[in-house]
Parts: sequence; C-alpha cells; structure tokens
Amino acid sequence: MNRDELVSRITTELFVEFPRWMRRISSLIKGGHGDLTRVEMEILMWLKKRGPVSLSELSVLTNVKKPNLSNVVYRLESAGLIRRVEGEGRSQLLEITVEGENTMCRSRDYVKELFVRSLSKLSDTELEDLLMLLGKFEEILSSLSDEQVTKEA
Repeated sequence: MNRDELVSRITTELFVEFPRWMRRISSLIKGGHGDLTRVEMEILMWLKKRGPVSLSELSVLTNVKKPNLSNVVYRLESAGLIRRVEGEGRSQLLEITVEGENTMCRSRDYVKELFVRSLSKLSDTELEDLLMLLGKFEEILSSLSDEQVTKEA
C-alpha cells in the first residue's frame, strides 16, 4: 500500500471505528457504577471543571442541542447528581452535587481500571508506541481545530 492509500485507509478506519470506540466506552461507563451515559458523564465533568453554568453554556460545551440537553439535565437532577442554583438576575445555573461528584469519580475510576487491565496486556514497546501515536494524534486534532478556527475567522 502506498502512503496515500495508507492515509486514506486510516482515515476511513477512524471514521468507522471512532464512533464504535465511543459507544463502547459509553457502555463501559453505563455498566460501571452509576449507570451514566457518555453525555451524562460529560455534563458532570464539565460542571465539576467549570462550576455552575447555564443550560445554554452547557449546550455549547457539550455540543448537545438545548431540547435534548434539557431531558438529560432532568434525569441528572432527578437522580440528585446536579441541581439548579440562582444565577445573576432571574437566571438559573446548574451545578454538580456531592453525589454527582462521587458518581462521576466512581464511573471514571471503573473505566480507568478497565483500561489499565487491558493496556497491561501490551508489551513495553507497544505501550511506548501507543503513547507516542496518541500524542501525535492529539497534535493532528489540535492542528485541525486551529485550521477550522482560522477558516471561520
């Protein structure tokens, strides 16, 4: 296979495999402690990182449309994982609860442990290669984001 064919094949594999990987990780999170979906976990992580935010801001951070996000927020509120707090004026903000933080940490630790067990099956060389390739992949993704911002400006 020549270089162009190889790049094309890898690109195709990423488009096919990446969503599958995300679904698998989501199912691991859901199968772990707390039964969180990927989006629910992402919401909890953003609220932990940013503190109280509006539904609109959370929609931008998670790239989930507000109507869909409202349903997820309702589920998280009902489970006691997030709550609404007063913002400036009449606005309401969302924040993570202690139970939400605990649930998020348990789910994250559960998935992390699964990765540790799985990755420990690789040789030292394979682990080093994987780490190097993940770093390069991050660089590629960052450059794509930078190029997109430049084109939109």
